Amino acid sequence: MKRYPIPADGDCFFATVLKSNATRSPYTTAGLRKEVYDHLLDNQDHYTDFITNVETSTTGNDNGYIDMVYKQETDYLRVERLWSTELANTIPLAVSNIT
Repeated sequence: MKRYPIPADGDCFFATVLKSNATRSPYTTAGLRKEVYDHLLDNQDHYTDFITNVETSTTGNDNGYIDMVYKQETDYLRVERLWSTELANTIPLAVSNIT
């Protein structure tokens, strides 16, 4: 095992995955981010429970509210060099599910 320097720039998890899998991965950090984003959108039922900051909606339509919060949190993944999202803890799981 060898250590590689990875910049702490908000894309470091994606860069680390790519570095550890360099000979087999066709992705860039932006490409892997997009793949994870698409996977999370397509498989929302598997990941919604990871969002812990959802409060009960006052409209009575809690599923719609949770869907809205999930979409908002997922959209943060589209921003390069941004990691601070409720769904960040699901990204290693999502990467393992798509690779």
